[in-house]
Amino acid sequence: MKAAPHHINPAQIKKCAAQFGKDRRGAFSVEFAIILPAFLMILFGVFEFGRLMWTRATIQYVCEEAGRWAMVNTTATSSAIQTQAQNIATGLGPAGDATYTVTLVVGPPQFADIQASYTFTFLIPFASFADTVLTGRSRVPLISD
Repeated sequence: MKAAPHHINPAQIKKCAAQFGKDRRGAFSVEFAIILPAFLMILFGVFEFGRLMWTRATIQYVCEEAGRWAMVNTTATSSAIQTQAQNIATGLGPAGDATYTVTLVVGPPQFADIQASYTFTFLIPFASFADTVLTGRSRVPLISD
């Protein structure tokens, strides 16, 4: 025995469609699910940009402070200035993360050129950016008494 086919009443379809269109339950959840990823991307982007700028400022600060130290200690060697720069850079993590280059320019007047480079790695979990190399430089005169 065959089952009787179901007949669809067009009036019932219109009534269900009208009720469905007026039902607002769950609308906030759907809107939140659409907006949340974009909001999190902007939020993490702001944090990462701030961290990038802080790291860049720290690299420059280390170069300037090592230069100031070299101006006071005019007989310091390149390796002593590099060691001082590594000691100053405590906020960057392990001292081996940054590369410091000190060049002593001999001649009247004598200069110390301090350069630093640091590879910044982004921590955003859902986007992959290439590592960025941040640099700082300071050139100071070494005037002995």
